[in-house]
Amino acid sequence: VGNDFSFFSLLVQNTHTRAFLGGPADPSHHFLKFKEAQKIPYQWVVQTQDESIGLVSITPHHNKIDMEISYQFLPEFWKQGYASETLIVICQAWFSQKKHTTLG
Repeated sequence: VGNDFSFFSLLVQNTHTRAFLGGPADPSHHFLKFKEAQKIPYQWVVQTQDESIGLVSITPHHNKIDMEISYQFLPEFWKQGYASETLIVICQAWFSQKKHTTLG
């Protein structure tokens, strides 16, 4: 997440971006969520040359055995290949490390 609170707020309040991620966050909780997100070790902000457009995270699955990948992109950048390209690169890097064999 870095230090870009305004970008993070755009993502967590967007109803389309958050449709399958528990819905938009309550604005009064944005800063707390931002601080929590800064602690995630496997997280990447996706950027064009001009701006931040998405966020990808690899976190422990709720079963506490597997790791899962999640992503959220601003809707104006959907259907342009950004998510596909980003996920390919991250998955290749993830599996190139010998200690990682699965990802949900």
